[in-house]
Amino acid sequence: MINEITDRDHTRYLPGELAELLEEVACESLVPYLRALQRENHHWDVESYFTRWARQGPLTSAYDKALGQILVHEEALQALQGRAQGGDLAARDILARILAFCGREAVSMEGSDRGSDRLEDDHGQRRLPDPAEYSPPRLSEFIKAVHDARDFGDDHIAAWTTYWHRVDPDGLLAALTEYRNTHGRPHERQTPKLVVELARERRGPAAAWEWLVAYHDALYGWQLYMYSLSEIRWIWDMIYNHFPTRWLEFIAQTARPHWRRIDGAPSPDFSPREGIPAVLPEFERV
Repeated sequence: MINEITDRDHTRYLPGELAELLEEVACESLVPYLRALQRENHHWDVESYFTRWARQGPLTSAYDKALGQILVHEEALQALQGRAQGGDLAARDILARILAFCGREAVSMEGSDRGSDRLEDDHGQRRLPDPAEYSPPRLSEFIKAVHDARDFGDDHIAAWTTYWHRVDPDGLLAALTEYRNTHGRPHERQTPKLVVELARERRGPAAAWEWLVAYHDALYGWQLYMYSLSEIRWIWDMIYNHFPTRWLEFIAQTARPHWRRIDGAPSPDFSPREGIPAVLPEFERV
C-alpha cells in the first residue's frame, strides 16, 4: 500500500514516517513492515530507520541489545560509536561485539556526520544543514542533506545559492553548471534571475542563453496554470533585449514535450500545443 500513496518524490519520506509511527503505536507490526520494505527494495528507508534507532533507541532490554548487534551498516556503527564515546556502556559493548564478529578493529568515519551536517540534533529533532558548511563543489551533498532532513522544497536550497553568490560567485556558477549538465535541470527554481545574470556577467551571452532555456523548461514556461505569467515574463524580456533575432530558436528549444514513464512506457506529461498560442500575443512587440 505504501507504494500506492507515495510517488517516491515529494512524499518519499512516508515509508520512514510510517516505521516511526508503528514503533510508537503498533510495535508488533514494525518488523513485518520493515521486511516488506526490504522485499520492495526500499533499502534506504530501512537503513535510515535503523540508523536513527542506533542513535537514540533504547539499549536496555535483552531484545534491544540483540537488535543492536545485528546493525552492521556503517552509519549505524558510527551512531553507536558516538554513543559509546559519550559514555553509553551498552553502546560500547554492542559496538565491540559487532566489530569482533566482523573482524574489524575500528569504525570507518569516512562520510560520517560532522557538526551541523547531522540529520538530527542532540534531541533527535531533524535539522537543515548550514549552507555555509557546504561549499559549491558539495552542492549534491547539500541537496541530499536537505532531502534527508525531509525538506523537499526549494527554499533552503535557494538560501544556499544566495549565500554562495555573495561568497564565491565563480565557484557557484561552476557548480550549478555541472549540476545542470549532470541532472538535465537546474538545482532549484527560486533564483533563476540571479543565476542567469551571473552567467551573463561571468561567461557571456552564450552561457546566459543556456540558463534561460533551462529555467524556461524547468518552469514549464509554455504551460498555462503551472506558474504565474510574472514568473516567466522576465525570461521573454531577456530574450527580447539580448537575443532579439533568436525567438524562433528559443521556441524550438523550449517547446519539446516533457515526458514521464507510466508502467515502463513513455507518456507525454506536458505538451506546449495549447500554451504557445495562448501566449503568442505577448510577442507582438517583437
